[in-house]
Amino acid sequence: MNLRLPALVAALALAAAAPAHAQRGRDDNANTRQDKPHLVTSDSVERLNPISPLIERRREIGIPDALLGKLGAILSQLDATNARALRQIDSLAANPSQPASDADQAPPGRVAPGTVSLDQLIGEITKNNDAAAQQALGLLPGDAASRALKIVNDQRNKLRQLLMDSGFGRRP
Repeated sequence: MNLRLPALVAALALAAAAPAHAQRGRDDNANTRQDKPHLVTSDSVERLNPISPLIERRREIGIPDALLGKLGAILSQLDATNARALRQIDSLAANPSQPASDADQAPPGRVAPGTVSLDQLIGEITKNNDAAAQQALGLLPGDAASRALKIVNDQRNKLRQLLMDSGFGRRP
């Protein structure tokens, strides 16, 4: 039996799924967020994962088609790992100024004691993204790994910038 056909079908399925995954949650009408230009949502954070652009730009990077299934598995695991933190980000976006105590309000981006802040959630997601990126980079041959590392770093910088633009991030 020829194993190339199932591999080709799997590669095409992943190629079709990666752009859809990266675009999930994007607004067709960019003006809907003018009143909240720096609102951090799970969609805005999820789009900045390091694996989707590697899959999308695999030919440019030089990633062999044989590795697409492994990259897809890494992306699926990353999505599962980040799911709880992404839900918490949406919860913060819905209620950005929950009471910290009976006497005062939490500053924007912070929540009541015993819960987490936006920068803590982004920190957790960044740690998970970095682990997934290292796993993916470990699969790639030399030149492809170097090109992929630039894309991974770009995604990490965009995530850091999103947090800074939100007004909740720490300045370096």
